[in-house]
Amino acid sequence: MADVPRQKKPLNLVSMNSRATLALAHDVVAAFAAWMLAFLFRFNFEIPPPYDFAVWHTVIWVVPAQAVIFICFRLYRGMWRYASLHDLKQIIWAIAVAALAAPLVLQMTQLAALV
Repeated sequence: MADVPRQKKPLNLVSMNSRATLALAHDVVAAFAAWMLAFLFRFNFEIPPPYDFAVWHTVIWVVPAQAVIFICFRLYRGMWRYASLHDLKQIIWAIAVAALAAPLVLQMTQLAALV
């Protein structure tokens, strides 16, 4: 059976149901926890004074950027009970783009602070 191309609906953030909103909230909390744990592991659970400010300065940019990327990749549009290989590819692409976007967002915020 041939794959039927999916029609893309326009991105509508208002129409997210309660499960999708809960899933997004979970992912935001997980991204926040991962970012904080990365700093804690890097410094053996004792973040030195120059970096304690950096933790909070970077997390306020990176976590919202990752949430926007996950929404743009439409990770919250369907029920996970019926997830397909297409959905798995979307998840992998969203994670890859979010991982690459984090250093770019941080670089842009540093450049803006210098101007």
